[in-house]
Amino acid sequence: MVKALRQVVSSPKVEYHRFDGDPSKYVTFMHNFETYLEKDNPDESRRLQTLIQHCTGKARDAIESCANLSNDGYQVAKETLRENFGKQHVIAEAHVKKLLSLPCLKNVDGPPLLEFSRHLDTADRTLTGMGAEYVSDLNHMNTFRELAKKLPMFLRGRWTKCAGKIIGLGRRPKFQGGILAKGWQSFPSCPAVAKFSPSNKQ
Repeated sequence: MVKALRQVVSSPKVEYHRFDGDPSKYVTFMHNFETYLEKDNPDESRRLQTLIQHCTGKARDAIESCANLSNDGYQVAKETLRENFGKQHVIAEAHVKKLLSLPCLKNVDGPPLLEFSRHLDTADRTLTGMGAEYVSDLNHMNTFRELAKKLPMFLRGRWTKCAGKIIGLGRRPKFQGGILAKGWQSFPSCPAVAKFSPSNKQ
């Protein structure tokens, strides 16, 4: 018992996520909720109330009426969230849309570059976890073209040259956000370039 108490005291405080209906945050929210809150509440009624309390905005509006169901309200609430905000094609579209709405980068360092890099990481990890067919949304040439426009001019030119060489070999550039460990040889310290470098892997 003493050992267990020590583990509780020394364990870091868990941060519970909230969900506002943004599909790009659905996977992370549900994983957090099921891991830390669902398993600690075996009673379905308590699970439902906890789920409602951790939703805001349109997500809460979508499931709040499930409290009126006598038996399967919790399962209906989870399915409602999935139907409205958690379908995989909707999640993929939301991530691509968020990437394309990022502001253009004016410099190759500083907070804007790091934020750009984080968004690339998040999209790549989420869609990779969903399956190869959803990563293809990131590999679409229109997505590449629009993201390349957000790079500073001299990096954009180098990216276009690199992608052109890959296309010249009969291959397609691939989005490798967060997977590539190294950036272009000319810009090893630029995280956004490292994550958005076109890959020549098959």
